[in-house]
Amino acid sequence: MQSGKPGSGSGKPLPARASAHGGVAALERGLALISVLDYGEGIGLSEASRRAGLNKTTAFRLLKSLVRLGFVHRDERDAYTLGPAIQALAETQTQHKGRKAR
Repeated sequence: MQSGKPGSGSGKPLPARASAHGGVAALERGLALISVLDYGEGIGLSEASRRAGLNKTTAFRLLKSLVRLGFVHRDERDAYTLGPAIQALAETQTQHKGRKAR
């Protein structure tokens, strides 16, 4: 019998876990991490997980995905800052607002 777990060969996607607010918990946790970062010095895993209210293991896995997608940058000191994908989103929003004001 196949379990439906990643790598199990079932081919079926796993259902997203719902949060207490009816949303997707992983997305909410990832956005919580993004919200505690900035473009400055960067913060380490322990501080990011503490500020976001997440377990370190969970924060690490989410940050790894966010780095891969470009939403977070991890430097040579293992400090995390906002990544280029966030900057691109901000620029797109600014350009859109500029067009509406004309």
